[in-house]
Amino acid sequence: GDWQDGSDDERRLYYVGMTRARELLLMCESVGATNPFSPRLSDPAITRLPLPQAIERPAALAWRYVSLGLADVDLGFAGRRPPGHAIHRALEQLDHDASLQALQTLQRDTRIELCSAENGQPVGALAKNCRLPAGQIIAINVDTLVRRCRKQSNPEFAQLLKVDAWWVPLATVTIGSALSRLPEQI
Repeated sequence: GDWQDGSDDERRLYYVGMTRARELLLMCESVGATNPFSPRLSDPAITRLPLPQAIERPAALAWRYVSLGLADVDLGFAGRRPPGHAIHRALEQLDHDASLQALQTLQRDTRIELCSAENGQPVGALAKNCRLPAGQIIAINVDTLVRRCRKQSNPEFAQLLKVDAWWVPLATVTIGSALSRLPEQI
């Protein structure tokens, strides 16, 4: 940890953590950043084993998870498609945790569409004002589908709708960051 001076509060927290162990207590510390309490521990029951080599830091530790809410998605995306459009069938077939892909389009304005990873069919889009953190999209997984209907839409947008009810996918976007501040090795 980022132990500085070994204050009384830190020592109490360290002690409380140790006393909560039921059968086995395993404590680890970095070679370059030991805490002030572990060197004082000496008992026949304590075994210190140095690692033979540095452990590689998994890239997944730097991943960020963004749960998209209703404000983050285009609520009328599927509603603006006619009843027989493939988007409605694709949305009906989506399950929880289904994989989606992001597709950046260059229509009137740049937007990000969410497409079924299974067949590439667009099933939704991010709202114009949705801003994802910088980084590479690792995965997009469906959390839930929200049922929307014409009467929930603003009157100015309702005239663009071609169906009375449709599904809106909400998902979690996993983003990998190339600019991680965490050390590469522990």
